[in-house]
Amino acid sequence: MKRFISLLLVTVLCAALVSISAGAALPPYLIGDVNWDGSFDSVDITLTQRHLAKISELDAEYQAPMADFDHDGEVGVPDVTWMQRNQARMDIPEGYGGLAEIAFQVSTLSASYDSGSAVVGVPVELTANLDNWYNHEHPFIFEFYVDGKLLQSSTDNYAVVVFDTAGRHSFYVKVINWQGFCSRDANYYYQVVESIPDDGLMFKKADFLEKPGMTYYPTLITQAMGGTAPYTYSLKFYHYNMYTDGSVTGLTDSEINHIKSYEIQIGYGMFDTTIETDESGRRYLYRDFLDCDQTQWCMDMFPYDECYLIEVQAKDANGNLSPVKNLYYENSMLIG
Repeated sequence: MKRFISLLLVTVLCAALVSISAGAALPPYLIGDVNWDGSFDSVDITLTQRHLAKISELDAEYQAPMADFDHDGEVGVPDVTWMQRNQARMDIPEGYGGLAEIAFQVSTLSASYDSGSAVVGVPVELTANLDNWYNHEHPFIFEFYVDGKLLQSSTDNYAVVVFDTAGRHSFYVKVINWQGFCSRDANYYYQVVESIPDDGLMFKKADFLEKPGMTYYPTLITQAMGGTAPYTYSLKFYHYNMYTDGSVTGLTDSEINHIKSYEIQIGYGMFDTTIETDESGRRYLYRDFLDCDQTQWCMDMFPYDECYLIEVQAKDANGNLSPVKNLYYENSMLIG
């Protein structure tokens, strides 16, 4: 059980959080400033020593990262030693201490289905984004919690959850930087239903999403609604002559060889596809419905600077088919 934090600390922390939320510049805080009073001194060393002696306890989210002077993820006796050496103006290893990187926050936390549109058994992707994402040198850890339980902890800013019961659920995300400081988004209440009243099977989303870190290749997101979950998806890939007559033609030998050389890697694992020929004699890359419940497809196996038509179709548990959704993909971008 965390001990009571002093009113001064609470005031300082609240002020810091307000500044972060408002996007204003924060004053520089030094690692070692355990009580967040704007200076690193003997009082901070004493607080750390009392913590190690189990006389009092440092707040895990705000004070402990300040006491982790050597940045090894733990507060221990060596941290006190390095603090004391620093206060005595003695040499300490390079990289120890330094400024606290606290100017970050969760800017958005979203779900791929709106509350009330998520169906039992259907994958829902949660995505978190940070302010000033690209201004930080070190990666962040994203911890996604669903109904109070940790779902995933990784450097990925997204996680997939499948709800097995209808009703009200909750989720939130906690983001932790390399120094151990964290930013937590608010708790969201999320309604999951047994089925969608509309009997017609359709796409809620079939679009491209560029994730942080995926500089060149966005991800195709497919999400069906209506009918009876769970859903599976088929995909057909044709060549699209965007810069000439706008016609749709079959894949060339060069394109097929390029695709096969990538071992048809789509999404996060092997993606079994075949080369088929339609009634017009056009060859296309095809992935059928069999075991195809994946909802994300990374478009990294196509030749650069080429254009493609992607026909996406969904099938529900009763075998009903959705209308075909056409997407156009060119130069690693969605064009329509």
